[in-house]
Amino acid sequence: MGINGAPPPPPTPEEMKDQQEQIAGITQMFDLTTGKYDVTCESGPSYTTKREESANQMIEFMRAVPAAGQVMGDLLAKSLDWPGADDIAERLKSMLPPQAQGQNPQLQQMQQQMQQMQQALQQAQGSGRRHGNSA
Repeated sequence: MGINGAPPPPPTPEEMKDQQEQIAGITQMFDLTTGKYDVTCESGPSYTTKREESANQMIEFMRAVPAAGQVMGDLLAKSLDWPGADDIAERLKSMLPPQAQGQNPQLQQMQQQMQQMQQALQQAQGSGRRHGNSA
């Protein structure tokens, strides 16, 4: 916008020529068809999937911290790309201590006790009904 909200005046022929020369200069400056170019390439491990890359990094981590293998073997197996890897991961996960599975062992113990008490109560109620019905 120009002064007082009016549209700006059109460019003069000289300004248009300058703009065209600037555009032409930029086009020529980035013309990759002229000149010789060198390319440098560095190669590293080739991963076809993020899953393979993460598995490799977990293996390296377990080499650096061997004790970690006891609590993350299931995660490694899950990220490996071969048949049965998910089944192995599930088995390894079930072998983890409750704390590593995100469970509270005291809470689990209390839940087991409550289940046992509920079963005992149901048995007591069932035997009481049997004795009450025969009288």
